[in-house]
Amino acid sequence: MSFLLNEKLQSKINYGIIALTIIINIIALFYLPKEMGIHINTQGEIDSSISKYIGILIVPIGMALLSFLHKNKAIESSKKLMYLITNIILFFINGYMLLFNLTL
Repeated sequence: MSFLLNEKLQSKINYGIIALTIIINIIALFYLPKEMGIHINTQGEIDSSISKYIGILIVPIGMALLSFLHKNKAIESSKKLMYLITNIILFFINGYMLLFNLTL
């Protein structure tokens, strides 16, 4: 039994979010600095950074891995909905990370 959305609709939304994330990341790639800040200390200074190529791949890869779990028929519907919600949250985290690095 699905809680809010049928599984087909959940999958379409899930893949749409991943595709949108990848498109946004590809566009942002041309505007990002060579190094992306991934951690800020208490003084507001970046103290950890990674290559922009790795930075734009981390979230979509994580989202894709969650999608493979989503396809598993043995997983109950409520868990599949949680994977979808997690991907939505990751989409917004990715957007925040890109916006932060674009303003450096």
